[in-house]
Amino acid sequence: MFKRKESRKNEEQRFTVSNGRLTVDCKGCKGQSSLCDRNCLLCVGERIVEEGNISSISLRSSIDLAIDGDAVTSIRELAFLHRLLSMNRSERKGKKCARCKRSFSALVKDQLTAFPDVDVMMLRGRMAQMQFPDTVCSLCASDTLNLINAIEDTLKNVGMSNSPFEKGVE
Repeated sequence: MFKRKESRKNEEQRFTVSNGRLTVDCKGCKGQSSLCDRNCLLCVGERIVEEGNISSISLRSSIDLAIDGDAVTSIRELAFLHRLLSMNRSERKGKKCARCKRSFSALVKDQLTAFPDVDVMMLRGRMAQMQFPDTVCSLCASDTLNLINAIEDTLKNVGMSNSPFEKGVE
């Protein structure tokens, strides 16, 4: 009958940052406490974007999980990509652009539910089929193409490292 409200105090207790380590108390969460779970990845990613310089992550539940190094960098890149996809970037003509079916937000809306599996080729195909009637729409289309390129580059570089072990031996 009554819904339990999550207070800001409880949220602060779930997430603590100390010396670049983000500790997440997952005991009250209904999810798996695994970054393989989409909701867990989004939860941790959102906090990483808010906090900034995080070098390691610790997920506390029945089995604790520690994440360091390149994995944290990959999570940070995915969090950046999710924020990029979910931001409303249609502000050139105010409300008209916000409701436009050709806007970046409208173009990527269905990709948020599939995140982190973003189909860049489908986004490019959608852009190729659209017509842009005026100069403001052309500018918006140019921005959208640049954002699609940034999404593609970010997805290509997720998990990449400059480690000599990953480059291989010549």
